[in-house]
Amino acid sequence: MHWDNRRLDDKKVVQLSDVEWNSMVQGLNKAGDVEQKEEIDRLMETTDSNLVHLLFDKGHSEYGNYNPLEQLRNHYDRIKYVI
Repeated sequence: MHWDNRRLDDKKVVQLSDVEWNSMVQGLNKAGDVEQKEEIDRLMETTDSNLVHLLFDKGHSEYGNYNPLEQLRNHYDRIKYVI
């Protein structure tokens, strides 16, 4: 996962504080539980399309009550990985 939004010519690295790091980890752990259609749709609606993408897995899509073809149609531009 890449959290760095600096310009390519900016060489300064800003480290996360312990509080920021823990907040990020907690958020990622919660995001790991997202698998239902409504949750995926909300995640895609509320996150930055340049920073947050989907891994498409037909089996997980069906497990989360999301028609795989519908998920592809709804979020094609956010899918960066297919398994």
